[in-house]
Amino acid sequence: MAYMPTILALNDFFRENFVLVNTITLYGYTAGSMLLPIVTERSFEAYGYAGAFIILGGIALNLVVCGTTIRKSLRNAATNEGEIHDEVKEKRNCQSEKKFLEKMELGIPPSKAIFLSTIGGIGGIVGRTVFIILVRKGTNVYVIYITVCLICTISFLLDFVSSAYEVLAILAFVQGFSFFIEDAIPCSFFKDAVYDDKNADMAIALNFFMGGLGATCAGAFTGYLYDITQSFTKVFIIGGVIKALMTVHLFIVAILIKRRRIRNKLPV
Repeated sequence: MAYMPTILALNDFFRENFVLVNTITLYGYTAGSMLLPIVTERSFEAYGYAGAFIILGGIALNLVVCGTTIRKSLRNAATNEGEIHDEVKEKRNCQSEKKFLEKMELGIPPSKAIFLSTIGGIGGIVGRTVFIILVRKGTNVYVIYITVCLICTISFLLDFVSSAYEVLAILAFVQGFSFFIEDAIPCSFFKDAVYDDKNADMAIALNFFMGGLGATCAGAFTGYLYDITQSFTKVFIIGGVIKALMTVHLFIVAILIKRRRIRNKLPV
């Protein structure tokens, strides 16, 4: 509930460059993914569950300050005109973080396993930076997304290769690099699929609704898979197969959006 109003404000102020600006703001999310696992683990050791959650709650209070700084955009009119979509097709990449528990299962101490999340966060910062550079150079974002999804799929399918900490660190970096590029996919979809900016807010709301629904289903599904297989490696391999299907889906949706924009004589 706190994140969606921020996205709406970004779309209000930066309609023409929303995908780029949204990716830049997500650096904070990436930095949190890199630092919060360490903060949580250290807080838990020092203060227990209650103390750790109080500290996390204090960090979350920063959202109140951020919220008070948001103002309405001076412009009220939409910048784009065109046909209104009867239906918005969106896809949300739903991810469940299992790395920490998986590495504990493999016998890696929690103090070392927690740093795999940090390594993933570092990969995310690198990924976002590369993505921003490519977008500024005019690279087609869907080419980037499909390439990154393929890389991430391979990293999932290679989870069985080794349980050595070094190998796991490399996989964590690659997956962090991929995940934090992929989470910009829904924003690109609704900006390209919705031709009238008056409908953008509803598209964003639908995106978050489907994202929450997908995350809930993904969490239940991966938990069920682990209960059956008793192996995180098998869960990751199955996740890799699902990721491959997601990549095909992404490719098809990108083609459909491109064809519709050509049919309506809009820039591709």
